[in-house]
Amino acid sequence: MKNRNRLRIAHRAAALLVAIQLLLAGLLSCGRDLPPPAALVILDAMQAAADRLPAGLVYDRRADPAGSGYLDGVLFSALYGPAARNCFDVGQDADGQPTAPLASDGALFLSAVPHPAELAVLQCPDRASALSVAALCRARLEGLRSAWAGTDYAAWAEAGDVTVADGFVLFAVCPDADRVLRAGSDAVRRRT
Repeated sequence: MKNRNRLRIAHRAAALLVAIQLLLAGLLSCGRDLPPPAALVILDAMQAAADRLPAGLVYDRRADPAGSGYLDGVLFSALYGPAARNCFDVGQDADGQPTAPLASDGALFLSAVPHPAELAVLQCPDRASALSVAALCRARLEGLRSAWAGTDYAAWAEAGDVTVADGFVLFAVCPDADRVLRAGSDAVRRRT
């Protein structure tokens, strides 16, 4: 009988402790903004909004660095130019002082067939970084427009665009880029 009473008291105490912890966790989270969404979540929303998007590959900054879907600085600079090499890594200014990365997270969709279909989501720590990354994306867009001029897919590149939404740079090259970018901006707003 004594053991049953002790067991009941122990169960009630444990239940009370769990209830208090849940209450404290709830109170601590009140008034806090949700963390920004991972770039991959936004990229998924953009892909879902796209019509006629060909098969392709997704590269994610949060993927396993040893895996084939990892977005590293080498791939990023191959696409967006040598200035993008340190986009995700600490760099150096002209005086040799360390500089913060331009982007803290990123995800790309690249067409696996010869189409100029490309989507990118890059999370930046501040507005200045976002503007620098947007400039890299605009240079990429101009390069794609030149490369695809006079082909069956020139309209895809011409429809492409870049936008900045709450610290995220969104880039879309596909026939319905406006709708895709709106879907990405909506995904950012829902989660921030």
